[in-house]
Amino acid sequence: MTYQDRGNKKWTSMFLSEHRDRLHEWALSQKDVERPILSADQLEELNYVIERYLLDHSSVIISYYKNGKIVN
Repeated sequence: MTYQDRGNKKWTSMFLSEHRDRLHEWALSQKDVERPILSADQLEELNYVIERYLLDHSSVIISYYKNGKIVN
């Protein structure tokens, strides 16, 4: 007779909902990124690129930092 391990399934029934919530929060926080700090040169280049796209009436997607995430 062989024993087939059920992995994490055997432990999930012993978790309280608070434990599950905290683990979920922790997992989400692992995806957080540090706020980028742009130098004066980088800001100047960014302004130049945005201005160029505006003058050409081109489409652009801007990503920005908000609450530990990069948002599109």
